[in-house]
Amino acid sequence: MRRFHRLTSLLLTSGCSLPRASRGPLISCLLLLASVCSAQDIVIHHIDVGQGDCTFIQTRCKTILVDAGNSGKGKSVVIPYLKSLKVSHINYVIASHYHADHIGGLDEVLDAFDVDTVFDRGTLHPVPRSKIFASYVKAIGKMPRVTVQPGTRYKIAPRIVLRFVAADGKCEGDQPTVTDPATERSIDENSLSIAFTIMYSETSDSSVPDHALCPMLSAAKSAYGGRHAPCPVFTYFTGGDLTGYDDRDAIDLETSVASLVGRIDAMKVNHHGSRSSTNQTFISTLSPACVFISLGRNNSYGHPAPEIISRLQHTPSIRWIYQTEGNAKAAPKQKIVGTSVLRFHARGDSSYFTVEWYANGMHIDHYWCTRAKLDVDP
Repeated sequence: MRRFHRLTSLLLTSGCSLPRASRGPLISCLLLLASVCSAQDIVIHHIDVGQGDCTFIQTRCKTILVDAGNSGKGKSVVIPYLKSLKVSHINYVIASHYHADHIGGLDEVLDAFDVDTVFDRGTLHPVPRSKIFASYVKAIGKMPRVTVQPGTRYKIAPRIVLRFVAADGKCEGDQPTVTDPATERSIDENSLSIAFTIMYSETSDSSVPDHALCPMLSAAKSAYGGRHAPCPVFTYFTGGDLTGYDDRDAIDLETSVASLVGRIDAMKVNHHGSRSSTNQTFISTLSPACVFISLGRNNSYGHPAPEIISRLQHTPSIRWIYQTEGNAKAAPKQKIVGTSVLRFHARGDSSYFTVEWYANGMHIDHYWCTRAKLDVDP
């Protein structure tokens, strides 16, 4: 990759002295080279849908939509946003769980775009008896619908893996996290959330030997199911409203998920920053460089909880806490940004990602990836 940058720099410098007629083919060649060399980059849009959740993930090969906010947000926010990106087709739609602030707008999106596959938690546990859930199911129609099984992995590009680590109250490895539904125990819908990672590895070959310098080697081994695994250069985590405490019908799934995932680069905070999620073990184990919280201003739930913001504020690895909406900042690391976009740039040992947003002008923060073990701008 560095050789490519040196080559393009040399060609661009030389191109300035070329005759005008020769510059067009040169620039076209450079654009083609750039598109090939950056083909595996990942773009993650955290779309502001108010008190709800919506994330759109792009790679060269696949697009993934996770949730679409409350009813009406599909038409008023998500569809216009996706169309502004020239999106006409979505490969995967993932319903993190069946609460209205996550699936309420999905029927509108499913009606507006061609979709290959819809992933959700299925129907093993009781489903909502609501018009919103019925509309979601109706919109799926004859589209392929897959019940997520923890541990399932999809290679969505030569170097990118989508890994489901939790769903329907269970974690990868069949850990005994919930009582069998036959016992008639009621399980909180939040605890049934789908959690997954998007991981970019340094090679498309899954038989790369281990080496001690990989800071996320244990997670890589687990993700690829064997001793030899590619070292992840970039890892992103999102988990819907996944719970982190045993309380009434809720289950602490975060602690088990943390041991599966290991260190990451960036994440969506579970359950809008609710006090029922983001336990200390979970956030300390994942140690992200930045986090994103999706919520509505002056919401009736008190999101984000002050103790969760304090926990994130005092997590050494976290540089910034990005919120879609919210009241006045309560911690120095907080930023109220509206919709934000994370862009991962694969550059070998110099891989990095940026976070950009457009509240009161354009802003960009830069991060080295975990592999570089640095917390300064590239």
